[in-house]
Amino acid sequence: MSDVAVRATVTHVLSAGVRMAVFRADDDGHVRRRFIARDLARPPATGETWHIRGTAEIHPGYGPQVVVTDMKLARPKGRLIARLLAGQRFPGVGEATANKLWDAFGEQLIDVLEAGDAEALLRALPDDNRSRAQIKTILLEWPLVDAEPRILAGFDRVGIPPRIAAKLLAVYDADALDRIHDDPYRLLAFTSWKSADAIARRMGLGEKDERRLVAACEAALNVRLGDGDTLMDGNALRKAAAALLGMPVGDDVLAKASLLGAIRRRPTGWQSSGTALMEDAIAQRIADELASSSREPTVLPLPHRSGDGVNLNAGQAAAVAMAITANFSLLVGGAGTGKTTTLKAICRAATAAGIPVEMLALSGRAALRMREATGEMARTIAGWLIGVATGHVDLSTLPMIIIDEASMVDLGSLYRIMLSAPAGCRFLLVGDDGQLPPVGFGLTFHALLGVDAIPRTVLTEVMRQAAASGIPATAQSVRDGVLPDLPAFDATADHGVSIAACDARDVVTTAVTIRRALPNAQIVGSIKGAGDPADGGTAAMNAALHDAWAVARKLNPLTWLRGEPVIWTVNDYDLDLWNGSLGNVQGMTENGLAVRFDEGDRTIPAELLEYLEPAWAITTHKAQGSQFEIVVVPVTASRILDRALLYTGITRATRRVVLVGDPKIIRDAVRRPPQATRRATYLAQAVTDSIIASAEAEAA
Repeated sequence: MSDVAVRATVTHVLSAGVRMAVFRADDDGHVRRRFIARDLARPPATGETWHIRGTAEIHPGYGPQVVVTDMKLARPKGRLIARLLAGQRFPGVGEATANKLWDAFGEQLIDVLEAGDAEALLRALPDDNRSRAQIKTILLEWPLVDAEPRILAGFDRVGIPPRIAAKLLAVYDADALDRIHDDPYRLLAFTSWKSADAIARRMGLGEKDERRLVAACEAALNVRLGDGDTLMDGNALRKAAAALLGMPVGDDVLAKASLLGAIRRRPTGWQSSGTALMEDAIAQRIADELASSSREPTVLPLPHRSGDGVNLNAGQAAAVAMAITANFSLLVGGAGTGKTTTLKAICRAATAAGIPVEMLALSGRAALRMREATGEMARTIAGWLIGVATGHVDLSTLPMIIIDEASMVDLGSLYRIMLSAPAGCRFLLVGDDGQLPPVGFGLTFHALLGVDAIPRTVLTEVMRQAAASGIPATAQSVRDGVLPDLPAFDATADHGVSIAACDARDVVTTAVTIRRALPNAQIVGSIKGAGDPADGGTAAMNAALHDAWAVARKLNPLTWLRGEPVIWTVNDYDLDLWNGSLGNVQGMTENGLAVRFDEGDRTIPAELLEYLEPAWAITTHKAQGSQFEIVVVPVTASRILDRALLYTGITRATRRVVLVGDPKIIRDAVRRPPQATRRATYLAQAVTDSIIASAEAEAA
C-alpha cells in the first residue's frame, strides 16, 4: 500500500449508497483510478474536481483502487468547467451544450456564470426553448457550485464533520455558512449538544450568550426524545438544561426560549417546538376528519364474509362498518383475534364502495404479509412516502390509508403520512397496544386509544384456529401481567408455548441448541449484546449458528453462506431496502452478494456488506411486524425487558413458542409494566382539545 494525493475529476459514479461512494476519476496526469470514499458531505458527481488523499491498494475482486481518507471539493476552472456543466449536477445540459459555451467564452465562462448573465449565455446557443431551459438549469445550480468549496472549507475550519455539512447544505444551500455563523446552535437539528456546543465555543460564543442558554433548553428536550418522551415538566427541564450549561437555569431562561420559538409551554409541561408542531398538526387533522365523518355519513351494504368466504363475527363486522363510515378510526386486537381476516373484509367493502385502498406497514415483511392476506398492494411507510413525493403514488382519488402494526409507528412517521395525504382521505390504524411502543420518539397508537371521541373497534374473540395453538391465551396472560404455568420444552411437541428453564449464563447455548433442533424456528431475543455468550444477546447466537451452518456444509465460515438468513440494517433508497428487511443469501456474483429479500432479489455490492447481518437471531424490536411459524424467545435481563417485550416476542409466532431463560427473570419481566405507560407525550390531550374546539366552532 502507498499514500496517494491527487486532484481528480470524476468520470463515473459507480455507487452512491448509504454513507459510501464508489467512483472513477481522472487525475491531472490523465490516470484513471477507482476510489472508495466514506462519510462524505455528499456523493461526488460526474464532472466535479476533488482534492483527494488516500491509500492505494489492490482489491481481490476489483483490482487497483484508492481508499479515500480525505476529500475536498475544488473550485472548477479552465476546461473543467465544461466537463462539470456536462455532468450529472446539471441534468439536461449535456456535453454538446457545455462545449458550445466553452468555445464561446473560454476562460471567461466562469465570469459569465458568476454574473448570472443569461442573455450572454443564450447568444452562444440555438434560439429555442431547449436552450432556454438548459440555461435556467445552469443558473439555478451555479451559485451553490461556486460557493460550495468555500462553504465546506469554512465548515471544516470549525470542525463540522462532512456528514453534518452535507445536511446543512441540503437545508440552507448557499446560505449555509452564514446561517451557522449567525447561530451555531442551529446545528442541534443535526447533531448532539456536546458537538454543537463545542463548535459554537470555537466560533467565539460565550458561556452566557443568549443563543447558548436558549439552545440548552431545546437540547434538553431533544435528549428526552431519545427515551421516547415528547413532554417534560418545568423542574426537570431546568435541571437538564443546567446540566448541559454547567450553570443554574431559571424560569426567565425558559420564558426567553419560549418567546424565541425554541420551546413551547403546555398545561402539563414543555415541548420542543418541532414535536409540538407535529402533535398539533396530527390532532387538527384527526379533528377535521372526524368532523367530516359526522357531517357526511356513508351508508353501504357491508359484507358478512371476508374476501375468502370466512364468516365475520360481530366485532369484525363492526370494524368493517367503522372503517367505511369513519374518516379516522382504530382497529385494535391481540394475537389471534382475526385482524388479518378483518382487513380482507375491509378491502372488499372498500372496493364495493369505490374507495381505493393504500396499505402501509413499517417493515417489508409486514407489508408482504398484508399483500398476501388481502391481494391488495402494500408498501413500507418509507417506500410509500417516497412514492408520494415522486408522484408514483396517486392520492387524488382520496383513498383509505390503512396502517398495519400501527403501535410501532412513531410521531414523525405518522406526521409525515398525514401531511402527505390530502383532506378527505380515510385513515384506519390497525394494531395491538400490548406490543412495544415505537422505536422512535413519541407515542401514537397507544396515545390515540386514550381519546374516547376517536371511533375504534376492539377485537376480543380469539379465532378457533389461533386458539388451538395455545399462543393467544398465554400472550393475553402475559399482557395482563401474569405468567401462566407452562410445560417444559419438548422437541417433539407440535404447538403451544413452553419454557426451557436454564441459568442466565446458559441462555445462548440453550437457545442455539433448540434452534438446531427446530430448523424452521426464528430466534427473537431481548438484546443484541456484544457477541459474548455470557451476555445472552442475539449477536452471540448468530455467531454460533453461522459457524454450525458452515461446519455442517463444509463451507468457509469467514464468508457469507448460501442459505443463511440475513437482515439489512439501514434505510437504502437506492437498493429499495429498509432497516429490518429480512432475506436469505443466494450466493456471490461478480457484482456482489445475491440476497433474496422479502422485497425481492437484490445484489449487495461488496462495499455495502457491512450493513448486512446474520438473522438466525433478531431482536424483538427488529421482529415487530413479522410473523414466523415457530419462535424461540431467549429472555435476558436488561433495562428494556418488560411484559410488552415478551408479549411482542410471543405473538410473532403462529404455531409454537419456546421461552428460554431463568424462570425468575421471566416472571419479573411479566410483572413489569410496559414502557409505553411511562412515555410522556401531549398527543392525546392535543387531539381532545382539537376535537372540542372543532365541535364548538361547528356549533357557533
